[in-house]
Amino acid sequence: MKNITIKLDDATAEWVRVHAVSNGMSVSRIVADMLSERMRADQNYAAAYRHFRERTARPLSLPGDAYPGRDTLHDRSGLR
Repeated sequence: MKNITIKLDDATAEWVRVHAVSNGMSVSRIVADMLSERMRADQNYAAAYRHFRERTARPLSLPGDAYPGRDTLHDRSGLR
């Protein structure tokens, strides 16, 4: 474990002390837990993004690798 020093404004320092006492924890434990949770969330997001990019990196393939024409895409005769 590494020790670090942080600076907090008076209101934040008071809040975290009260929060720590009411939860039976130290201020250090609360800060460590918050940072660990944030780190896991960032890692989970990065993994989900990589998974998304791997699955959607290639454009849709159509039969014959031809894209449909404008008239085909905008044909609304079936709607009238």
